[in-house]
Amino acid sequence: MKESQKHITEVQTKYNVKVIYLTKFGSQLHGTQTPNSDTDYFGLFVPSVHDVLLKQDLDHFKRETSKDRNTKDDIDFELHSIYKFFNNVSKGETGALDLLFSMFREDTQIFKTPEIDLIKHNYKNLLSKNVKKFVGYCIAQAKKYGIKGSRFKELEDFTNRIENLPAGKVKEHFSTLSEIIESMKYKYISVVDKVEPNGANTYINVLGKLYQDTLQVDEFVSKVSSNLSQYGNRTKASKAGTDWKAISQALRIIKEAQDLLELGYIEFPRPNAKHYADIKLGKANLEEVLQEIDSSIDIVNNLFEVSDLPDEPNKDVISALTLQILKEAK
Repeated sequence: MKESQKHITEVQTKYNVKVIYLTKFGSQLHGTQTPNSDTDYFGLFVPSVHDVLLKQDLDHFKRETSKDRNTKDDIDFELHSIYKFFNNVSKGETGALDLLFSMFREDTQIFKTPEIDLIKHNYKNLLSKNVKKFVGYCIAQAKKYGIKGSRFKELEDFTNRIENLPAGKVKEHFSTLSEIIESMKYKYISVVDKVEPNGANTYINVLGKLYQDTLQVDEFVSKVSSNLSQYGNRTKASKAGTDWKAISQALRIIKEAQDLLELGYIEFPRPNAKHYADIKLGKANLEEVLQEIDSSIDIVNNLFEVSDLPDEPNKDVISALTLQILKEAK
């Protein structure tokens, strides 16, 4: 509270704005926090009419205690202008939609002004079916990180096991390599026999790349180990199996999209918050979770056809709301 109040005072004084809303956000809003979760605050401000007229009004304000992967001691504080907020809701961005429906969860709110009641009263006019692109992107990213984590783990393990092989050609140590691959039960590393125009050839398949057994061992090890550099820090951090946080977020987002299209409302904390938190902690079967995501995607795609939500938000109402909030926030 003390930290958030400091930032509110700073932004109001420095940028001549009025903060009208602040809530706990992220995992604490969703109900998916774990012992290692950081604290997020998110809110709204109204710029001064003077700055709006001169087109020098602030778009957003953000403070982070860490630029790296957050820990339980980190605090993120972010405020958006009402212009940015209404624009992001109209585009169907998940963060903006979460902020909108956070207005109906009072126990996470730090404070609010009467302008927020105006937004709550008119929330249905802000909604549309325009959430598909963002949700699809998040799901694709989460799946990619999930696969990358497992692939990196295998690649690193295999590299460590082959780096001390004696000199010679790969085929001279084929029994050792085959034993490693078989005993470790790798998913992405295998032995491949191919019939080609020049006859039958044997390869080691490492993450989709084929290495012929005629390679010298030092060249083989060098080529395989060079793949490690292709993986970023986030992937390396998830080498224990998969990026469970990304997978959990993907499932939560697609379920939010489902509720929005089906019910016209997103409830916080999320009804299945414990399920998402367990996934975040790795207490789940990856294949089952991915299957749950896939089936939810199918449901959402079908809901686009039958949802009662309009194709576009009510822009006239948004314009009227913006003017009224500007007037009342003086």
